[in-house]
This record gives sequence, C-alpha cells and structure tokens, in this order.
Amino acid sequence: PLLRDKKFVERHPEEIKVGDILQLMPGTTIPADGIVIKGKELSVDESFCRIGVKDTENQEENVGGV
Repeated sequence: PLLRDKKFVERHPEEIKVGDILQLMPGTTIPADGIVIKGKELSVDESFCRIGVKDTENQEENVGGV
C-alpha cells in the first residue's frame, strides 16, 4: 500500500511516484529506489539491487529517529 490523501491505498507498482510513502510487508518487492523512514527487524535481499549498492551487511543505523 502507498500513502495518498493521508490513507494507505492499494495501487499498481507502476503508479509509484517520486516522493510516495510505501508501507512494505514481509516479502514485498518494489521496482524503485527508496529511503527507509521507519522499520523493525528489516532485512533486504540485495540480489535484486543494482550494481554499486553500498554493502550494508551487519550495519545498524538509527533510521528516522526510531
């Protein structure tokens, strides 16, 4: 789901626009680059990522003040 007009709504992935906020569930894949605003127990399968992505294995970061 993505946030539109202060509500999360289901949209086709091709409707994702720059600046959209997405709510990702386990197993979700998205055809876009993004920034994690908030997360809990997050893991990323980087095999789908483009070449040149920074290695984030074993790094912990305070994301979005959480």
